[in-house]
This record gives sequence, structure tokens and C-alpha cells, in this order.
Amino acid sequence: MADDTQSTLCGAAVADASPCALEPGRIWMSGYKPNRFARTQSGPIQVRAIATGSQTHGILILSADTCLISPRMATDWSQRIAHSINIDPAHIFIITTHTHSGPDLCGLFGGVPPSYIRFFGDTAVRTATAAWNNRAPATLHIGAAPHALGIPRRATKGQSDMENQVVALQWRYAHGVAATLVNLGCHGVVLPRTSRILSADLPGAICHKTDALFGGTTLVAPRVQGDVNPAIPGDDPYEQAGNTAELERLSELGLESVQNAVNTATQSNPQTIHVHCMDIIYAAHTPASLLFRIPWWSGRGAHPDARFRIPVRRFIISGIQGISVPGEILTCLGRDWLMRKPDPSLLFSYCGGYLGYMMLHTSFRNGGYEPMVSPGPVPGLPD
Repeated sequence: MADDTQSTLCGAAVADASPCALEPGRIWMSGYKPNRFARTQSGPIQVRAIATGSQTHGILILSADTCLISPRMATDWSQRIAHSINIDPAHIFIITTHTHSGPDLCGLFGGVPPSYIRFFGDTAVRTATAAWNNRAPATLHIGAAPHALGIPRRATKGQSDMENQVVALQWRYAHGVAATLVNLGCHGVVLPRTSRILSADLPGAICHKTDALFGGTTLVAPRVQGDVNPAIPGDDPYEQAGNTAELERLSELGLESVQNAVNTATQSNPQTIHVHCMDIIYAAHTPASLLFRIPWWSGRGAHPDARFRIPVRRFIISGIQGISVPGEILTCLGRDWLMRKPDPSLLFSYCGGYLGYMMLHTSFRNGGYEPMVSPGPVPGLPD
């Protein structure tokens, strides 16, 4: 196999991780409140993976159609995948698409049977392994475009703008598209909180439409969206009242933005992939931080003393800078980092588990729901 300093290698895979049955009270749905179990299902719940680079300098990105998972679960999946494909676990990025209509793998919203959690984890490992083993020489094309999917959720708390860029990385084989990575920020909550339909919601719909348009495997990695909800006319941003018609409309709008980003993409020169791990450590400010600190959620030794630790990873893919964060990034924090970086850059939210909403002090002090369920204001994302 050619070294990735001479050629870009890419492989991708997708697998169905839907439950076998939707018996009453069996599959609870994550997000909103713990009062919803699935009665029907619309479309598959999937695991998608893109692998690029060599054995020593490679990255594997995996997405799961669920709202969130614990850092402990993300670590377990990463270690199992690393053992299967023999790469550094730090180079494995486990992302949730943050659909609020997916199965509750984290156990905070009613949960699912242990057998289904095992099946989902096994599917993740199998899909990641297949993507890695499918790698073949490809060219990487990178583009960006604006999107109009979102509305600000914290306008009454001082939010005046949003981060509305979609960044697309597309790997192309000689005979067609291998994979498309879509980095886009808008909550996957088109279906309302009263819905009992198990669904991948907006991220899943964009994936399926992009697959159909370009071929290959599409993976949507959430960007800056902690305070960005779908633009549903006349809707209260905290009480989404969408439906399947709105899901179709918004996913078409998302597809148009992805297509614009791909159409303006330029070919990147192959470069070695870099990943650098570091921590943001600060004092916890809220009672909610106690949940994130317990070993059942974050793993043993995750937080030193009385302080709170957020593990982040800075990375470079063919010259494109990126950062991954295990939480829900608000506009103030995400734009602060992106404005200091070359355009385009990548920002992965809900990556490596979930440690709450993350925002600068300027947004935290304005109060509201997000600060109440966050560990506290973040001093900033590292350069």
C-alpha cells in the first residue's frame, strides 16, 4: 500500500444499527425529556465511517445516529476499534449526529436493552474495520458554502448570529466518489418532542440525499450548533414543531448547500495527518458538572481534584485544520475559534462523548437552559 505522503488513501462503510423490534417501552429515544419510547421507525438508524491515511498517520471518523453517548462508551468503542485495525485510539473520532429521535444509548432518557447496546457497539467496530480495510488511493477535494438551515435559539439571551458554513471534504476514486464528510451546524430536531418515530432526523436525511447524488458514503459531523435549531417558520426555537414535510424541505436545503460546497471544492495536495491531544481544565461552576464527573459517565480518573477536564484534539487533514470537542458548542465559543483559523476549518462537536453545553463567559452569565446543564464557562478553545 502506498504511503500517505505520496497518495491520499480513503475507505468508507455504512451499516444498519436499527433495533430488531420496537416493543412498548423497549427502545427509549434520547433528547428532550425521558418520556418517549419509539412506536414506529422511519428510515434506518445507522453507523457510518470514513478512514483516511496510513497505518501510522491515519484518521478514522465514525458517526452514530443517536443524540449523545458517554465519554466512557466512546472510549470503549475507540479502544475496540484500535485493537481491530491497529492504530492509535487518539486517531479515532467517535461522533454522534445528535438526532433527538434516535435510540437512547446513554441511559439518561429511559435507555435501551443491554443486548441492543452491545449490538450497536459491535456494529460500530465492524463498520470502522470495514472502512479501514476498504482504503484505496483517492484524491481529496475540499470546499465550503453557506447554509440557511438554522435559527438562533438564544436570541432572548443575547445571541445575535450563527455560524452558518458547511465544509465538505470529498474523496474521489478514479471511478467515482468514495466518501463525503459534511461538517455542518444545525440541531437534528426537526421531528417534534411529541414524536414517537425512531429516526436519524435531519443529519440522516442529508446523508441519504448526498449518497444518492454523489455516490459513496456520506458522514455528517455536527459543527457549531449548541444554540442553532432548524429554521421552521413560526416555531419557538425551544419547542420544535416540525414534521416529515419540514424534514424533507430542510434536508433538500441542506443537500443544496452540500452540493454548492462540493461544486466549489479544490483538490488538496496529500499531506501527512497530524493529531494532537490536550485538555482544557477549569473549575466547575454548576451542579450539573457532578453528573459528568462520575466514573459511570466519564470513566475513572477523568477529572482531577475538584476541577473539570475537557479533552480536545487538534488535527490536520491535508492542510485543513480542525478541532474535536466532547460537547455541545455554542456560537460564541465556536466562532471565536473558527475566526482565528484559516478558512475553511473543521470543528467536530459531540466527539468522544458528551460533557454538556460549552460556551464563553459572555453567554454563560446571561443564563438560560444551556448554562444550567453545562459544567461552566469555557475559557476558550486552544489554537
